[in-house]
Amino acid sequence: MDYIIGALAVYKTVHLLELALPRPVETWVKVAASVVLSYGVAVLLWADHLLISGLVIASLASVVHAVLRLLTLVGDLVMRRTIR
Repeated sequence: MDYIIGALAVYKTVHLLELALPRPVETWVKVAASVVLSYGVAVLLWADHLLISGLVIASLASVVHAVLRLLTLVGDLVMRRTIR
């Protein structure tokens, strides 16, 4: 449960940092920031295996991002079909 909450925190932090910057951010910067934040969360959670825990949190954050992006794209597609 701690990993899921940590992953959601990492996802939202990266999202807010991306919105705060005036220019679009490259993908590798977001990935690097997500990994660094994930290891920070793993340290804050006092995880047993830091290397594995950081990667698990980063992976869960990327899954959350992918699912929310997919839902947004599906919603846009439904709206376009409804308007026509």
